Amino acid sequence: MKTEQRNALLLTGAVALALAPHLAAQPLWLMALLAALLALRAVQSLTETRALPRWLLLALTVVLIVLVFQAHRSLIGRDGGMALLASLVTLKLFEAQGKTRDSHIVVMLAYFCTGTAFLHSQSPAMFGLVMLDTVAITLAALQLERPQGAPLQQTRLAGRMLLEAVPLAILLFVLFPRLPGPLWHIPVERGARTGLSSDRMEPGQVSQLALDDSVAFRVEFDDQPPPRSVLYWRGPVFDYFDGRRWLPPQRFYVPPRIAPQGPSLRYHITLEPHQQRWLLALDMPTVLPESAQISGRLQVMSAAPVMLRQRYTLASSLTWRIDSDPGLALARQLPAAGNPRTRALAAQWQALPAEERVRAAVAYLRSNGFVYTLEPPLLRSAHSIDEFLFDTRQGFCEHFAGAFTFLMRAAGVPARVVTGYQGGEYNTAGRYLIVRQADAHAWTEVWLDGLGWQRIDPTAAAAPARIESGLARSIPQGDSLPWMLRGDDNWVRLLHLQLDVLVNDWNQWVIGFDARRQRDFLQRLGIGDFLSARYLGWLLGGVALILGGFAFVILRPRRLKLADPAARHYQRFCRKLARRGVVRMPQEGPLDFARRASNALPHLALQIDAITNEYLAIRYGGEQHRRESLRVQVTQFNP
Repeated sequence: MKTEQRNALLLTGAVALALAPHLAAQPLWLMALLAALLALRAVQSLTETRALPRWLLLALTVVLIVLVFQAHRSLIGRDGGMALLASLVTLKLFEAQGKTRDSHIVVMLAYFCTGTAFLHSQSPAMFGLVMLDTVAITLAALQLERPQGAPLQQTRLAGRMLLEAVPLAILLFVLFPRLPGPLWHIPVERGARTGLSSDRMEPGQVSQLALDDSVAFRVEFDDQPPPRSVLYWRGPVFDYFDGRRWLPPQRFYVPPRIAPQGPSLRYHITLEPHQQRWLLALDMPTVLPESAQISGRLQVMSAAPVMLRQRYTLASSLTWRIDSDPGLALARQLPAAGNPRTRALAAQWQALPAEERVRAAVAYLRSNGFVYTLEPPLLRSAHSIDEFLFDTRQGFCEHFAGAFTFLMRAAGVPARVVTGYQGGEYNTAGRYLIVRQADAHAWTEVWLDGLGWQRIDPTAAAAPARIESGLARSIPQGDSLPWMLRGDDNWVRLLHLQLDVLVNDWNQWVIGFDARRQRDFLQRLGIGDFLSARYLGWLLGGVALILGGFAFVILRPRRLKLADPAARHYQRFCRKLARRGVVRMPQEGPLDFARRASNALPHLALQIDAITNEYLAIRYGGEQHRRESLRVQVTQFNP
């Protein structure tokens, strides 16, 4: 392969590697089209095909812009903008064919594409891919500058250059001032939400999340984690029922006062982005994170939607009392008509005290053959609550929570639906709790005089194993679950948990090293201000230390490696004698050294002479066949 062909193929491969994260985020047909163009450019490099005419490149540019807009309805934003960038860089490869200047522009664009890969993910895997991309692009750049260089030697040089940059990158990562927000950002596409919905809750909605084993958040407790059965992570709350769906309240109320009835539990949550304002908290939150507030529905709300991974600290009490709630009237609302059988059942309990009405409803769910399943039959009737409670009797947590809340309201007990997550998996390797999207759950809160809002989980009446042991042990055997939720302690799952420790540490110490953490770290170094003399001393001293280390490595005398095997064996022989105090002088030849060594160690004189003669015969007599004999004698020589 000619040098020009090899270098063009290397540049194409480096660009393809840099564009890989962007292509993976595109629709399949667009990804295939761009991959085909990259493959075509590689074939051109191998076959030395003529460059595409300029008019064809212009036509392809227009077509790709139209297709990108068709796919994303925008040419900006993360997905649309990155698709446009990938398309233009791919076409620039064709334009750069045989042109050194344009090839250098492609290298710069490839570096930029490598950096923007972090817009898709900031995981350790993406970091590793970016480092590999950077080596490949640097190698392509070196080949452009020195076309005749050996590829292996150039690869080593590219890797060494990046390794030399690591100490300086770490120093700047730790000490360079961080802004409280991103320096720049691009619009996020609408509708890109994950996890629970804050807009509504209806049958089948939460059960869809049970097939998603992605991480919703991780929790670290200051003390021992509480039992799984009390791990209710509070999210969106729904008060209004329209006959089919549960909806959030349209009015905002003053938050009621929470009176903790037991010790507080302190913990730290690392929440994955979900593009909504609510924050998860262990029921019931008593100490909130900075810049957060509690709503009238006792839900922790942030000042802005959670667009990035966020870590915050809270405290909660597992038992509580609430004295009053100005929005209590809404918790009694029901449609004027509908679900007559449920209303008739609830009317039988209205003469009982509120606590007895709650117990009667729980007993009904426990004793009438209800089945907890991921695959419940569709509720087709206009009276969906009646259909569930009296006909199908199969459902997921949202079926139980919605029906129980309706039943309580019909019985005269104020009630509402709470969604969130229940339980989690304790990762013993990292000593933290992993809560996945599949742990999404819905339950009911009822208002009891003297206690206020108290949690009642109707799912626990039909499937107590869901609360005590998790989803995998509570659903029928025929229901499918993601493999990370099945509870099998196979080596693949255990390896996945070990890797999650790496991901969590990466998130905490690299991605989570924000302006606040940097400020706390610098304060431990005695640095209170970025303009202080101490800060400049640390920064400039670190740079000087790194550059000084580079200078020492570069300028220090290098020991020449002995390419001759016979010389290496003879040097080993001399080192063995040196350990006995017979050190060869720089100006001393092999014969003179052998004579002096024999006088110093007369009992080894025969071996010393034999080894020296073997070496001289090889070194000066050209008898290379005696190298193995020399190696054996030096190995056996033990002064």
